[in-house]
Amino acid sequence: MLASSIFMPIVLPLVLDGVQISPWQVAKPLFVSLLPPLAIGLLIRWRFEAIATSIVPFLRRVTNFALILGLTSSLALQFNSLIELAKSGMVLAIAIFIIVAFAVGYLLGGPKLDTRLTLGVGTAQRNIAGALIVAGTNFEDPAIISVIVVTSLSLFVVIRLIARFSINQQVPLTEVNISSLGNPQ
Repeated sequence: MLASSIFMPIVLPLVLDGVQISPWQVAKPLFVSLLPPLAIGLLIRWRFEAIATSIVPFLRRVTNFALILGLTSSLALQFNSLIELAKSGMVLAIAIFIIVAFAVGYLLGGPKLDTRLTLGVGTAQRNIAGALIVAGTNFEDPAIISVIVVTSLSLFVVIRLIARFSINQQVPLTEVNISSLGNPQ
């Protein structure tokens, strides 16, 4: 999250040809939307570790519900745009990108299977929240949001399939894998 807040404002203006956007236009919504909750969470964990630990299961359920609600409403609002994306081959391209990213992480993950799976999932993950914040505040084209939603759903499906494979192979999922299943970063 912190890396995205620094990386995206620098790189995004460089890779978008024909789009006038300053690094601050990208950074401001990230700093305002992502960093305060992170800082508050770290402060609570530092000052009240027992309370923080006890509320994690509840907060995990709340965030999973919010994720599903957000994706469902985005699907409903962007349905026509999503159909156009599917016809254009964009959905296939996104799925291939996620699978290739996972494969790179997996292949570089070392000799242990659980480490390879963890690195594969970590490599395939995209910062969906950061992408939605930047797209929603800086771009008017609804297709951009649609691509992010499709990426999020594709990522969710691929990670679930990987988790199922891991469970079938009786490979213990690490905390990184488990926490990332419903909360893409």
